[in-house]
Amino acid sequence: MPNIFLEAALQYAGRGWRVFPCKPKDKTPLIKGGFKAATVIPKQIESWWAQWPEANVAIATGAMSGLVVLDIDGPRGVEHLKRVVEQTHYGVTQQPLACVLTNRGFHLYYELPIEMHDLRCSSGDGVDVRANGGFVL
Repeated sequence: MPNIFLEAALQYAGRGWRVFPCKPKDKTPLIKGGFKAATVIPKQIESWWAQWPEANVAIATGAMSGLVVLDIDGPRGVEHLKRVVEQTHYGVTQQPLACVLTNRGFHLYYELPIEMHDLRCSSGDGVDVRANGGFVL
């Protein structure tokens, strides 16, 4: 029977997104170094999911994977995001690479522009930015 977690990890790695395993139904990394040890190497990924077949798939964000992820939590997060866009007149110039439903809202995955490779994680008012120093499940 195929392992959906392993298949997802390999698919993400195939996109150049560095992955690593976290405890099932948890955000705790199962490997030393956590997101810093994330990889795109299939043999390593296969080894991790052979050891922990039900591990959550975590994706390192920021320059490591070329990703910035907006984590929008519930109606409060949606309203905050609308206010920020309206107040700054910021126009999103690219379509998200993915939109993923979460337990509390959704994630919008974007390619991290080269001029923003030093972007760090931040959070506030229902909108979290996952970039350098972070990860998403």
